[in-house]
Amino acid sequence: MTRYTEINTTTDVLKERYILGAELVGKYDFPRLVKATGSVDGLEPVCFTEMKKCKQPRKSLGHFFVNDECFDRVWNNAEKYVDMLSNFKWVCSPDFTCYGGMPLALRVFQTYKARALAYYLWSRGVNIIPTVGWNEPESWEWCFDGIPKGSIVAVSTNGIVGKESIEHYCTGYKVMLDHVEPSKVVCIGRPLDVSKEVDIIYFDSYSMQMRKRIANGKSRLSEEEKR
Repeated sequence: MTRYTEINTTTDVLKERYILGAELVGKYDFPRLVKATGSVDGLEPVCFTEMKKCKQPRKSLGHFFVNDECFDRVWNNAEKYVDMLSNFKWVCSPDFTCYGGMPLALRVFQTYKARALAYYLWSRGVNIIPTVGWNEPESWEWCFDGIPKGSIVAVSTNGIVGKESIEHYCTGYKVMLDHVEPSKVVCIGRPLDVSKEVDIIYFDSYSMQMRKRIANGKSRLSEEEKR
């Protein structure tokens, strides 16, 4: 077991502090995250851009399943957001964009960033649910590294559209189950026909929430017009 114990740059421009004390695992030395256990039932999903306005964070599930530009500032200055994030019952760890068409080095770095930031936030008292993602089959050799077996894990179906994309996601999902052996899966987004061998709890994505708010607003307006 290798623990990361040293910051190698004078001003820590590489943010090595995020993984101090972490056990490094796998081909690319991702920090191993801590297993999440407990209840996630009945929580309200809240994406990062809405967290400051959340009135009941202890009854909410925070997540980062929005565009990277909305939360990349957390990577740049994680300390600033610890207090806010630690108020939430659970927070699904950050999920940086990682497409199969990207250079391998970039995909690995994006996954490293997600693990490192998750480990740091956990070390500062944030209740983290490890987020796991995958892309091309070649990524299956490393993209699950650092995710603890037997944990609750988070996934998202955002952007999974079209027959080929859905089939690819469902295949990768089964591979994820075999590698990670999660106790439960939290899915932000619409349900897909994936393996049912592990319980899945679905939560609305931010875009789904917005569509419902717009629909409810139109419905209320229509009712008022009838009066």
